[in-house]
Amino acid sequence: MVGITELRAGGWRGVALAVGVCLASVSTARAQEEAAPAAPVDEGVEVEVEEAAPPGTPQVTPRYVVWRIKAGTGAGALAPRLERRLRREMTARLGGEVLSKAAQTGILLIRPELADCDGNLPCALEVGDALHIRFVVGGEAVAGKEASVTAWVIDLDTGKEVKRVQTRLEGEGEPAEQAAVAALADGLLQPPKLAEPKPAAVVAEDEGGGRPPVLGAAVLATSAVLGVLGVLTLGAGAGALGSAAMFQLVRQQTHTQRARVLSEGSLLAAGALVAVGLVLAGFAVPAAILGGVSMVLRP
Repeated sequence: MVGITELRAGGWRGVALAVGVCLASVSTARAQEEAAPAAPVDEGVEVEVEEAAPPGTPQVTPRYVVWRIKAGTGAGALAPRLERRLRREMTARLGGEVLSKAAQTGILLIRPELADCDGNLPCALEVGDALHIRFVVGGEAVAGKEASVTAWVIDLDTGKEVKRVQTRLEGEGEPAEQAAVAALADGLLQPPKLAEPKPAAVVAEDEGGGRPPVLGAAVLATSAVLGVLGVLTLGAGAGALGSAAMFQLVRQQTHTQRARVLSEGSLLAAGALVAVGLVLAGFAVPAAILGGVSMVLRP
């Protein structure tokens, strides 16, 4: 019995010893973690965090992608910050119409060559085609005394730049950068300027109210010419009739062959001239009517 009791006591001591070793190991590990220096945090690097859309938010097909704000003179750190701020600003205004940064990063796994695109033509068209996005936003930031940021919009449908906005950075830090990207978003998302209304006189002229139609004016001019020619021809015919009557009197008195020829020739000429004059007048009258009607019933 004594041996069994001692054996059991020895076993319990072994278990207690094992538990003590485990607890000591855990305490040592915690002490090492607490003693280890924390990883340095670069406060100048801003991490872009995308918030999930609230439940029930309708799905919208993205139309814009803020692809790249490239760094100009001295803007190596400024350009990425402005790019993130512009993406957030446009997303706040348009919601799901702006493609997320995660989706942009995902396309680079398939099309890695697009990573070199600065958001300008012609590679912006390849970006839009790869992402199935119509509007690609690019830009360039410049630091220094004349710090500024320029942004533009490339339209995939037209293949052209349709908007370009430039603004200065008034100061440094977050307020100045946020004010700059707000100005960029205002310009980039501003609807196209509508054409100013024309004066009433110009509108009336364009619609045919301020001037006669070309066809009506041409017909009236033609009728006037025909009328004048007709009158002149009829006058010449009347003169020829007078000459024929005179030659007829001479013929009756002299009974000469010459007088007979002149009388008959004048009579034939008078008849021809009168006929031509009547024909011209016949064309002039309906032409004048047609021209007048076309002017009255102008569109």
